[in-house]
Amino acid sequence: MPQTPAPSYPAAGSQVDLVPFARLRWWSPGEGRDLKTYDIGRSADGLLTPAHDPETELWQLGLEWEEPRDVSRVSMRFAGPAPADLEVQYWRRNWPTPAPERLAGARRGWIGRDDPFHGTWTTVRGERTTGGDTFALTFDPLDLPELGRDLLPQLVAAQHYRARFRRTLKVRVVSRSPMPPVAELHAYSPATWQEGQADLWFGIGAEGEEDWSGSAEAWSGYILAVEPLRFGVGDAVSADGSWSCRAGAIPKGVRLRFLHAAHRPDAEDRTVITVRTRARTFSFLVADLAGG
Repeated sequence: MPQTPAPSYPAAGSQVDLVPFARLRWWSPGEGRDLKTYDIGRSADGLLTPAHDPETELWQLGLEWEEPRDVSRVSMRFAGPAPADLEVQYWRRNWPTPAPERLAGARRGWIGRDDPFHGTWTTVRGERTTGGDTFALTFDPLDLPELGRDLLPQLVAAQHYRARFRRTLKVRVVSRSPMPPVAELHAYSPATWQEGQADLWFGIGAEGEEDWSGSAEAWSGYILAVEPLRFGVGDAVSADGSWSCRAGAIPKGVRLRFLHAAHRPDAEDRTVITVRTRARTFSFLVADLAGG
């Protein structure tokens, strides 16, 4: 979900936590029309209350994203002792998908993509760290003990062979033991936060003056600050990061400072900046700035 200016941000160089971009949920068993989705809210003191599914007898606390995300580690802190039988599961059907160069001819255009309605829950194998009220699982490289030997050909042909992340739309933590309220929940990607900036100029080549008042938001990122460039009388940047600006023959602009996810080019959680103004709206991929 898009993020707008906020009072605090992750530290540059820290691992990307995907929880702020997810919806907190739990699910009934099944798929398609049989699959039911339920929201999980926070209590007045900020705690998350895991749900108990009477059909499966599982306690669960889950995350769902609008687009697939690469998750490599999950950690939690409970408001009580952590259950001993916690497991992390992710929703999958087609992933790991084959590398395009391994498919002949027209088949390259028919690589399956997972959706939130069709799939199964797969339990992640990984290194567990537990102690008192905390639990963490760092994912092992993807392998047959997790997927099953029937998927050997799929794993060998995979674009992400033995990946240390799981590309998915949904992740959940489950247990058969009662799960106490959760004080902290994190789902980390392999990416790290990196600071960047972009100068946006309005009115270049315009025949007349236009209203370029607007704001910016980041997908899989954070807008840290907005600074005026060549603003004149009547132009201003507000405390919430929005701006008022009219530009014409003499271009004006804003400098955006932001946090973006730095990782390999084919990752799913790439940062996109969207700029909405009264004149027009446009978006750009932060990774494309390196190429000019």
